[in-house]
This record gives sequence, structure tokens and C-alpha cells, in this order.
Amino acid sequence: MKHSYKIIIALIAFTIYNINSVFSQNYLAFSSDNYAGATGMLYQPASIVDSRYKFDMEFIGASSQLENNWWSLSNKLIFNPNLISDTNFINQNVHQIQNDLNKNVYQTIEARALTFMVSLGEKSAIGFSARGRQMINIDNIDPDAAALITSANADQSIMNTSLDYQDMSQSAVAFMEYGLTYGQVVLDKKKHFLKAGATVKLLQGMGAVYLYEKNIQYELVAQDSAINVDADVKFGASSNFEDIIDFKFNAKPGFGLDFGFIYEFRPNYKNYKYEMDGEKDLWKRDENKYLFKVSFSVLDLGYMNFEKQFGSNDFRIQEEGFNTEDILSFSLEEFSDSINSSGSVTGNENMFKYKLPTTINLNVDYRIIKHLYVNVNGRLALNQGKEHFSKSHYLNSASITPRYETKWFGISVPLRYNQYRKFNAGLGLRLGPLWIGSNNLLALTGIQDEITSADFYMAIKIPIMYKAPKDTDGDLVSDKLDECDNDKGLLSLKGCPDSDNDGIANKDDKCPYTAGIAEFNGCPDTDGDGIADEYDKCPETAGLKTHQGCPDTDEDGIIDINDSCASIAGLEIYNGCPDTDNDSIPDNLDDCPDTKGLQKFNGCPDTDNDGITDALDLCPEIAGVDSLQGCPYTDTDGDSIQDKYDHCPKIAGPISNHGCPDADTDNDSVPDKDDLCPMTPGLVSNNGCPVIEEEYQEILNTAFSNLEFVTNKAVISRSSYKSLDELAALMIKKAEFRLLIEGYTDNVGKESTNLVLSQKRSLAVKRHLASRGVQTNRMDTKWFGEANPISTNDTKEGREKNRRVELKVIFD
Repeated sequence: MKHSYKIIIALIAFTIYNINSVFSQNYLAFSSDNYAGATGMLYQPASIVDSRYKFDMEFIGASSQLENNWWSLSNKLIFNPNLISDTNFINQNVHQIQNDLNKNVYQTIEARALTFMVSLGEKSAIGFSARGRQMINIDNIDPDAAALITSANADQSIMNTSLDYQDMSQSAVAFMEYGLTYGQVVLDKKKHFLKAGATVKLLQGMGAVYLYEKNIQYELVAQDSAINVDADVKFGASSNFEDIIDFKFNAKPGFGLDFGFIYEFRPNYKNYKYEMDGEKDLWKRDENKYLFKVSFSVLDLGYMNFEKQFGSNDFRIQEEGFNTEDILSFSLEEFSDSINSSGSVTGNENMFKYKLPTTINLNVDYRIIKHLYVNVNGRLALNQGKEHFSKSHYLNSASITPRYETKWFGISVPLRYNQYRKFNAGLGLRLGPLWIGSNNLLALTGIQDEITSADFYMAIKIPIMYKAPKDTDGDLVSDKLDECDNDKGLLSLKGCPDSDNDGIANKDDKCPYTAGIAEFNGCPDTDGDGIADEYDKCPETAGLKTHQGCPDTDEDGIIDINDSCASIAGLEIYNGCPDTDNDSIPDNLDDCPDTKGLQKFNGCPDTDNDGITDALDLCPEIAGVDSLQGCPYTDTDGDSIQDKYDHCPKIAGPISNHGCPDADTDNDSVPDKDDLCPMTPGLVSNNGCPVIEEEYQEILNTAFSNLEFVTNKAVISRSSYKSLDELAALMIKKAEFRLLIEGYTDNVGKESTNLVLSQKRSLAVKRHLASRGVQTNRMDTKWFGEANPISTNDTKEGREKNRRVELKVIFD
């Protein structure tokens, strides 16, 4: 039966030989590195979230690993590679490990290219992977069977002895894998941070073979012969296995799944938060924030369906005699033919499922100080039981890896113990985009006398890392957005200062220290007239462009600051003032601007040419003397008492009686000297004057209260006509009535101007009543200007009351 095991070993050797076009995995030194990027995604899908990379691509990567507890190689080869050419090299330097442990061989090769990850922001990331994988597992070879397989001649001590071996397995597989990865932050409580990720994989098998010896019993009677053979074997090979080097896919597309979670404890999270570009509570993307993190992942869930090569069937050999020379061949086809002709086929399915090497990974990463970490990792490799035969698996292992890492440099020293009871130390170097390393430093350096394992891995990367947010001027606007990165400024102005707070950056502001508007590049237009202050001769008063920003309120072509009468259109000769009465005296200097007058009287007239202005002349149409306020010397009743001082100017009387006779002229029992109305009968109680009936007094009061004038004019408002017309009708009806009209003003303006205005208004009332039929000799007018106020001039209401024309009925 020795040669049946030679067939098995030959089959495994055949597998190794024909799958050497792909490479392997086990980046133990880098799988937990915070700069693992796209490489770490294959061991923990969640690692791409909150990564130090914006983008990372493993342009090309490869690894190869061999572990076994069957054979060892002398470390002499490390120091003298020329020994390998010695014809006795194998006999002298390759040794079978002698112990009572079952023998195992594990070998894997992996290659990948254009595997990348992209960060989508703080909360998510995606990735893509493409890799070729090949694995060989030789498991549970009984020590006696291992000795038989590898010795040239059978030990005579086992001749004619019943041999019994159970559950020995050999398998090999090669496949391509394409994965899409998505990672997401699922919890962010500042101190407590949890992220998750998953990879969905499309699988395309290239070739697979498996042998599972559930039970083998026999007696060896000669070097090439056995009797009482009883063998129960599960056997399958993909239909293209012998042509696998042609890179033809043989399996139907299958699917696989990886998933994982990472929890980070961040007690000093405030040190890793910042505010920038208007966003608050941001994580620093370029720094690791955790004190420790715990990572859990499940990898390679799934399987592929291969089409079986014809004749690769499960079989049961039960023969009394068996010659092994007939099936010694490296040809899988001849091997299939041999077992199908010499034994009973127990299973002949057309397809078989090949399980992926499912593993469960748990590791804890602890930050000792900045840049220095220690990682504890445990890997549980599934698919090592007896339930399924077409499968591959990794090895159970535990490791402790101290690690020093920065952005562009990292060094790791993994210390690992695996299920073959082997301990080794490794070394990984990350030198910018180049990664190299091995998990078997003790063997490769010759520290161990006997080498039982070897591996090597390398990768060339294209990384784009996050950088610390750069804010040179400390204004919380990043330099990439900051157009003034040496001066503190505002986000709204792209980081530029605005000294005058007018919303225009100093660099664009022609008046950076005076608030202005964008229309004038930051310079002000205080009066809002569309002319910048620097070009506005009247910056605080809205004006016209034609007048360099100055107003011309009266639109007379003369700007207000040069216009002595800014609110009234005037002439340039008079500095913008009008000459309403055309007397060559501008209104602002004319005490009588509406009446043509003389220069010597400040524009007021002297109608009777007596040298007394009409406003001060009690008899403006009759020449008089100054002593009589412009009135002539008159004595109407001829009693030698001037009318001015005669209490009874129309009735002669003695000087002793103020020009009144001692008689009672109107016979009203009131002597003329005491009679206020000496020529009109009246009541003693009313000082000799008649009492005006109530209805007549009401007409008089209404006319007075309704009397209004156009502002600053001696023009009666039309609203006052009705009541004045009723007063005129009363005067015509009552021929004995005489009317005294007295004009007054407030104290606003010149005293002389106010006196003239009061004169004109009293005369305007006289003219209106005369136009309605009242004889002018029955109306007396007087004017007093701002004299005799009836209220205060300190309030608006008081001044309105003082601007009045009083109407009184008088009698002779």
C-alpha cells in the first residue's frame, strides 16, 4: 500500500506544480496596521471606514506560505545556498520529523492587483478587490503512513501486519475572486465608536481536487503487494485539473461573503475633534483616536461548484490481493481509470461543492504611546472536521505583534504560535508604497536549526492619505478654501478679514476701514444717492450725479449748499433765492417779498410816499407824519382835538372831556364821555353799546373759527369762504354794524416780515367781504404781527392759536 500513498503525494505534487501561476496570503504584520488600507480590507472589511486614507490601491501584491510538521530543512542552506546543487543535498539536509503526531502540510499562494478602497466621508467607504488564490491542505496523515510514503523500502517489522488508518485528507484548489466592500459607521458616541463592513465576492473556480481516506486497512506482504485490502475513499477532481495552466475556468460562478465589526474606545476624543470651514465636531481624519480597539471578522463564507472530471468518483476497494504498480502515475486520468477498474464506485456525482477556507478572526489593538501599538490576534480556522471532504482551510493561530507606525513608515514584529505547535517571529516593513515581510524570521535568519515553514509577502501601493487640516492663520477656515491664509478672516469671505464689517473682504475693499457697499468696492455711500462718498461733495445728503452728489431741492440749478433759498427756486444772481415781487431785492432779504418795495425799506412799499413803510403806517394810503405813525393831522369834529386822541372824533367836545360833549348824543342814558358807542344807542350795562343778538354772534364766531390761510401766504383757503359769505350777508342786513379786522402771527421768522404778513391777511379779509357787497368804510383793519399772543409760542399748538385774524363788530 506504500505505492498508493505515493500516488497521493504525486497527486499533491502535481497540484503544486500546475498552480504555480498564482500567489498567496498572510499579511499578519500589516493586517491590523492603521495604514493597512485596501490590504486590511481583505482581513477586516470594516477597516476601510474612518481610514487614514482618502484612497488606497494595492497596485500589485503577492504572498506565499508553507507550514508543515512532516519535514524539516537544515538551516545550512541559509548560510550556503550552493548546497542545493549537491546530489546528496536531500538526503543530508531534508529530514522527516520523527514523533507520534499526525503529519500535516499547509501551503497557500495568493496574488492580487488593482485592489482599492475609497473613503466616501466620515461615515462610509467602499472598496474593490481582485485576487487569485491557491491552497493545498494535507491533513491527519498517520505517522506510520507518513513513514511508509516517504521511505524507499518498507520496514520489515510491519510486513504481514494489519495496518489501519482513519480520516486522512488531501485537497487543493485554485480560484479567482472579485469583491465589492462597503463599510459604515454604525455608532458614534464620541468615547464609543463602532463601525461595520461587509464584502460580497464573485468566485470563479480554476481547478480543484480532493482525496479523503475515511478508512484504509491492509496487510503488506511484499514491497508492491498487499492483501486483505479494505479502503473507503472520497475522490473528486475538476474536469480541467490537468490543464489548469491554460487558465480555464471550470466552476460555475459562486458567491462568498466577508463581514466584520470594529469597536474603538476613545477616552480622549476631545483631542481629536476640531472645527473647520463652518462645520463643528469633526473628527481628525489623519489621526488614530483610540486607546484600544477590538476587531471581529468572519471571512470566506461560501463555496464553488465544480464540474467533476469523468471517473473521479468515490470508491471502495475490497480485495484479497492488490498490486500497486499498476496505478503509479502522475496522470490523473490514469489514476481515475485505475480506481474505477479495480474497485467499486460508491459515488459518481457530476458536480461537487468546494468550501472556502472560512475563518473567524478576533484581535485587540492597544495604543501604548503615540505611534507604538501592540496587537493580540487569534484566528480560528474552520473546515477542519470530517463532515465535508472538498474544502480548504487555514491554520489556527495566536499572535502578539508589537508595532511602530507613522504615515510613511511602519515596522511590525509578529510573534506567532500555530496549531502545528510551531512558534516563530516575523518582521514586516512598510516603506512608503513598498511593503515587504515574512512571518518566519527565525527560520530565514537561521536562528532555528530546522526549518519547517517559510513565507514571504510584498505589495506595492498607491496611497492618498488624509492630511491634518491646515489653517495657517488660525481663523478656522482651511488653507484650501482660505484666500487669505496669512490673515484671520471669515468663512463667508473665504477666510479673508473684513475690518469694517461691511461684508467685503479687505483685499477687495478700497475702503477697508470704513463700511461701504459692493457697488463701490467697499467704499461708503452715506446718503445712498449712488455716488461714493469719496466723489460726493455732499456725502451726507442725497444728491444728483450732475451736481457731484449734492442736492438741488428747488431744482433751480443751484445746489443746496450754495443756495440761500434751498427750498424755493430762485436765481443764480441772488444765490438761488427768488425775487417774487421783482423789486430787485431777493425774498430772503425782502421784508415784503410779495409786494414790490424799496431798497431802503428792505423791499417794503411806502404807498403814500410819506417816508413811513406801509407796514408801520396807520394810514398807508394817505401821507402823514411820523409822530402820527404815518397819518395826517386830522380833527374831524373841529374841536381842536386831533382824532387820534379824541374819544369822540366825530362829535365836538371839550378837551376836559377827551373831545366828547357833555351831552348824551344817542340818548341812551350813557354820557358821551363814558359811552363806548356815543352815536349808537346801547345799554348802560354794556357801556352804551348795543348787545349783539346771539344768532348774529354765532355767525361772527363761526367766521372767526373757520378762517384759514394758505401756509405762509395771505391767501384765504377756499374752505373759509362759506362762513365769510354768511358774515358779509349779516353786515349788509345790519347797516349799523361796523367790523374791526385785526391780524396776528406767531414769533417764527423776522418781526418785520410777521408784521407785513398780519397786515396782508387782515386786508385780504376786508377785500373778500367788500367783494361780497360790504362797504369798505364800515370795515376797519389793524395788524400787530407777533404782538399780543393768546397762547405760548413754545409749542406747535400754541403757535397755531397765535396765527389768527380776529373779527369784532363795533359801533359809532
